[in-house]
Amino acid sequence: EGVYQAVKSRKLHLNNGWFIDRDQYPAHSILRFGAVVFAHVKEWEATKKLVKRFAYLHLSDGVSLSKSSVFNLIWTATQIEVGIAAYEAGNTDFMQDMFVDSKNKKSGVIHRLGRITNQLKGEPSYAAVYRKNMELLQAAEAFLQKPEDSNNRSTLSGLVREIPW
Repeated sequence: EGVYQAVKSRKLHLNNGWFIDRDQYPAHSILRFGAVVFAHVKEWEATKKLVKRFAYLHLSDGVSLSKSSVFNLIWTATQIEVGIAAYEAGNTDFMQDMFVDSKNKKSGVIHRLGRITNQLKGEPSYAAVYRKNMELLQAAEAFLQKPEDSNNRSTLSGLVREIPW
């Protein structure tokens, strides 16, 4: 609750260095939780700005398949949590953009999970990550088709909470 009050009183704001230009660990997690907090207080422009920051980090960070997979899971978890918060706040357009970005199809959750799943399909050492991506993809598609179904929302939220970063 204290975090939400800080956001509302503007003590936590977008000029924080972690939100602007830091790209080392734990920037990914800080961006995730910052975006989710801003979404819960309906600060949509701030939320969008933090979610877009992931695209920059992706370009500057993806070195190995494992590092890229973890990063993409964090990015995806962020967009799913923000999308659910947007839906619950009645902002279905914002929710849609998180799952299937109308301007950049490659940055939506559905596309990214499909791409990652295809990348990992033939990699035995990434079997657990592959299974997690498949679960997330199926749950995300079900939620997108019927967001009003509380079971879809609950299943997707539960899966995302398992991503610890």
